[in-house]
Amino acid sequence: MSAVHHWKTQRRTAVLLIPLTLWLLFSVATLSSAGYLEVSAWISQPLTTLLLGLFILIAGHHAYLGIQVVLEDYVHEPLRNRVILLSRMVLGAAALLSLFAIYTITTGGA
Repeated sequence: MSAVHHWKTQRRTAVLLIPLTLWLLFSVATLSSAGYLEVSAWISQPLTTLLLGLFILIAGHHAYLGIQVVLEDYVHEPLRNRVILLSRMVLGAAALLSLFAIYTITTGGA
């Protein structure tokens, strides 16, 4: 990926995260006194499931792009590619686990 494409992609994901983050913050504030069953019912709503999934995927990709820039700047060449790959794997695993948790809650258990 070229530097310009990387920069544009990071800006696009940042713009997409603005409404998703505001929605998530408002929702969490509204659910602050809710119990497990209410939160589970909220997550199980189709629109909520979709928006949470989008948030996880876009935030994960945005985080990866940012971490990649930092690693390229501060990790020396022999380890750079391995550390970038490791960060991609860790963020990918976190995203998959988060999506699996949403799936488990939405289907009532795996």
